[in-house]
Amino acid sequence: MPIKKYSLFLFALLFLIFLLSIFLDNNEKNILFEDKSKVFLQNDNNLSREECLRKLRLRDSIERVRANSIVPVAELAIDNEGNISGDFSNLPKFQFFSSLGDCVFPLGTPALAVGDVNKDGYPDIVKAPNLLYLNRYGEKFELIELPLPKVFSEDEGRLSTIPVIESWPSTPVISDLDQDGSNEIFFTNRISVGGQEILVYSQSDGNWYLDKSYNFNFGELSHFPNAQTITVFDFNNDRLPDILLGFLGGQNFLYNKERGLTSPGLMLLLNKGDKNFVDITDSFNLNVKLNDILKDNLYVGSRTTFTDPIMFVNGFSTNDYNNDGFIDIFVAGDYGTGVLLYNVEGRDLIIDAKNKFFGHSLMGPASSDINDDGVLDIYASQIYQKISTPFVCAGGRLGCDSKLGNNLWVSDGKGGWEDRSIELGVREGGWGWGSAFVDFDNDGEVEIVQMNGQVLELSPAEIGWTHRRDPMTLFHRSDKGRYHDIAFESGLYLPFSTSGLGIIDINLDGLVDIVVASGYEREPRIFLNKSKSKGNFITINVADKDTLANITNAKIEIIGKNKKWFAFSGNSSQSHFSNSDTLVRFGIGEEDKVDIIVKSLDGKIKVLKNESVNRSLVVLL
Repeated sequence: MPIKKYSLFLFALLFLIFLLSIFLDNNEKNILFEDKSKVFLQNDNNLSREECLRKLRLRDSIERVRANSIVPVAELAIDNEGNISGDFSNLPKFQFFSSLGDCVFPLGTPALAVGDVNKDGYPDIVKAPNLLYLNRYGEKFELIELPLPKVFSEDEGRLSTIPVIESWPSTPVISDLDQDGSNEIFFTNRISVGGQEILVYSQSDGNWYLDKSYNFNFGELSHFPNAQTITVFDFNNDRLPDILLGFLGGQNFLYNKERGLTSPGLMLLLNKGDKNFVDITDSFNLNVKLNDILKDNLYVGSRTTFTDPIMFVNGFSTNDYNNDGFIDIFVAGDYGTGVLLYNVEGRDLIIDAKNKFFGHSLMGPASSDINDDGVLDIYASQIYQKISTPFVCAGGRLGCDSKLGNNLWVSDGKGGWEDRSIELGVREGGWGWGSAFVDFDNDGEVEIVQMNGQVLELSPAEIGWTHRRDPMTLFHRSDKGRYHDIAFESGLYLPFSTSGLGIIDINLDGLVDIVVASGYEREPRIFLNKSKSKGNFITINVADKDTLANITNAKIEIIGKNKKWFAFSGNSSQSHFSNSDTLVRFGIGEEDKVDIIVKSLDGKIKVLKNESVNRSLVVLL
């Protein structure tokens, strides 16, 4: 009996030690965030989707059905938890993000950008359609509402000339388009009516105005729909930021057909200087090439009809993926339209047909060198759900993108990438959207943060899907090299879908914070990084020595005693509905001195030796 008691005691003691070791291990590795939205934004009038939807039926959807001589549903109800009940069997069978204009426009798009718009050293936030939050020295944000053009002006919650849903300002960007040393803010529009494809805002004496002096030569297109994604990069190494637009090739196909519109697929606007941009996409037959290679890998879908070109762009990542000194384009495309485009000396774009990035439903891209081979690896969030949703592939084959999950293509250093998402533990991440590689605790190793969830209320045809409230994901890499989701224990949680993702250091403390945009609230959410830093950091901003304008896509290398890091400056953290800061932040672990090499695309190089850490540097070239 005493032996038995002793054995039980010993077992209990060993079990306690085991639990304690797990706790200490987790505590040591723990990354902590705190939702400080109310503190920083100081606004008690934040409109929520739940509040808005409770006051409405799905009126516009019902009206659209009635307009097509289909017996309308009587009414759909939404309870306090956002659950929808009622007969929805004869709602539209296409993805129109139907109705709810009275809610969609006041809430805005779940799209944002972060960056220092006024050059005071503190990063600011822009949320679509027109909200600018100026960072007041890391203590609070001041809200400025940018002036909307007439076609987007509100009239008792609706647009004055057209339904809200037919003009949806989408992804914003902060960039110095004319390289005069002052940043502009510009947006594309998910659906554009009346020629408002790109909205540019400039500032004069601290006042922001809609700048109509920019000329975007779109060729024969006077206006077009579905420009969901926009970013800037330097295509031809002339230091001028060029504009890249991505379109939804099949979504809203009835809208397109009725108006005789086509979606241009991808569009590259070359910056010619003096505020003039020219569409050069057709000069190298880009969309023809894309159609040829994507048509056999396309998930056509049961509710979507594609038209040429068949792109369905959710996000870009622009970096030099083959180290030839020119910036390439990774396209995160839905319905099988993901692709890597190599930049041939600023003269052409060719498709990487060797690596199978297509054939997936890609959402939010991110890039980092996780295996230290000097070549960027590629992460792309994707849909993962246990209940499959069938899609019809080209040629009548049945497919299913719902179980594919996230991809993590790891480079072999020789021009090949292998998907190692299952091996590394990142395949199952929920219904993925915006994502980024970030070192949140400055230990020298990057984490992967991902936004998740499906806004079902915007697509009644998809009522019944189970992933509306998928939580955010934060993949932390263990010493054994495998990633584990620590989002909930780290304080990253919201009870609704999130899409846009901004990477920002609000108070300049060297710990990277997170800004989240959702379709459920008008204002963004701010998660302040409260982690105990495990190491040091260094932040680099690359600027022109004459104009002080930020230089796009300069390569920055950080060399320590034990490890090297590299990244590209200038909006290199693009993702779904998102553009992050032009600054480049490196967590460098225990390195206390580093060498820094900065090289611009036009060949200018600066080498800094034995630099001290835990500070921000501006490198002039």
